[in-house]
Amino acid sequence: MSGSSSHLMSKSALAVAALVAASALVLLTGVNQAHAVDEPGDAEFLGTAEDYVIIAAQTITETSGSAVEGDVALYTGTDQQLLVGQVDGEIHVGTDAAGGIAMADATAAYNIVALAPATSEVVANLAGGVYLAGVYHSAASLLLDGTMEIHGVTADDVFIFQASTEDLTVLAGSHVILTGLAQACNVYWQVGSSATIGSNSVFVGTVLAYSDIAAQTGATIEGRLIALTGEVTLDDNTIDSQTLCVRTAVVVTPTITTTTTTSRLNGVVTVDVVDTATPPVVGEGPDAGRAGSVDREALASTGAGTVDYSVPLTVVALLSVLGLGLVFVSRVSSRRETD
Repeated sequence: MSGSSSHLMSKSALAVAALVAASALVLLTGVNQAHAVDEPGDAEFLGTAEDYVIIAAQTITETSGSAVEGDVALYTGTDQQLLVGQVDGEIHVGTDAAGGIAMADATAAYNIVALAPATSEVVANLAGGVYLAGVYHSAASLLLDGTMEIHGVTADDVFIFQASTEDLTVLAGSHVILTGLAQACNVYWQVGSSATIGSNSVFVGTVLAYSDIAAQTGATIEGRLIALTGEVTLDDNTIDSQTLCVRTAVVVTPTITTTTTTSRLNGVVTVDVVDTATPPVVGEGPDAGRAGSVDREALASTGAGTVDYSVPLTVVALLSVLGLGLVFVSRVSSRRETD
């Protein structure tokens, strides 16, 4: 390959190559492979990416005034404009290994969420709907123009919204509201292209976008912005992942109630198991006093437990092996050109 033609590779192509390299990095180092078997909603589903609020490939641009609670990674780009004082966490830029592993973990999570079998098809505007646990798929772009409600019957309920190959657009002033026991840490947005979160909107969940993410003036996000091959653009935004994500499973016997609570705070996972002789109080869990909290037994099953992630998990494992193979071929080709 001539020197002039080598410069024709686009930024997006370089980002894809970096993405493959990041996936291979996890395999080569053996770091954090256990999370790959986890499902959405599990404490370790995002792996090291759990601790990051922003992950991007090309650039992270900031107009002014944004506040970020959590770590930031730009892999492998170098144009990162957030100031140290704006980020309550670590900033990883360029080929930093920690950033690469976080990108690889986020990529694995994206693939699992993208391949999750749909439980409902959605069209047009999400506003006005009340969404229980499940996988909501759209063949077209996802749009929110107004207010949508995400309602959790249990703290373990998982909500996935898929725009498989299209965009996510949240218009100015729109709101995503959590009610019942729903938690921001269990809401995932898989975007096959780019995402735009409009001015002064209130948004919830982890955005996993293949390309770019733009948070417009004054938008507030409780979750994460992850742009696998593109850039994240900010303008006077507040971005904070849920600092304490509580996952509670309750098993009731005629005489004993066993409650297992898994929580993650500042990257530390804690598991508490308590046996009691009395049934749990209805409405226990995160934000029990939140508006809209209901008797979980009064609602029908949400069907969240029926989602089968076995196929997505297998495919992600195969993609990781393929990624390693592509990196190997690329290295061999480079050596031959050098020789």
